[in-house]
Amino acid sequence: MNLRMLSIIVMLAICSAARAEVVVVSITPIELKGFFEFKCESDQKGERATGHITDTGAKTWEWDMGDNKQNIWFWWDTLQGVADVSISIIPTNERWPNGTYMRPAVILCQGRCAHWTTGEQQVLKTQLEWVAYLQSHANDQAASRGNPPRDAKEQHKDNATNKFDPYCVENSNGAITHIYFRGVNGH
Repeated sequence: MNLRMLSIIVMLAICSAARAEVVVVSITPIELKGFFEFKCESDQKGERATGHITDTGAKTWEWDMGDNKQNIWFWWDTLQGVADVSISIIPTNERWPNGTYMRPAVILCQGRCAHWTTGEQQVLKTQLEWVAYLQSHANDQAASRGNPPRDAKEQHKDNATNKFDPYCVENSNGAITHIYFRGVNGH
């Protein structure tokens, strides 16, 4: 086997390898009517939660959720009030010596969310921009199927152009939002 053939085989192995994924959740409570709690879960690492958030001020959590060849999903466990939220994926848990991640974060969704009662909720369905879109397009077939508007701050599958690019999809029922990775497990 020549050196060029060996290089190609090594590159293919690297490109198809599972990659560690870190989910970063930033929440800034704006108006509290009770408490907030956000959760993320994966097959490999189980459930992670913010715990009850009962005060204002920006807070950030970083959770190693395992590799990208599994199910990863997130949701509001309780959202009683208004909060700004940003959910990102960092496509590796490798860090430079100064502690920063080697790859940039990819924002899955961000925006202001509001909900006033207890119970699990899909994140996009609580985003004020998305709720306003649904109300203004009440008779629109695409809106009624739950497809986010193109201008929503969400990472769409069409924007995930490179292999392993993450994007999110709301579950058709229940409260979870799935995180998928282009080119992995049929996505």
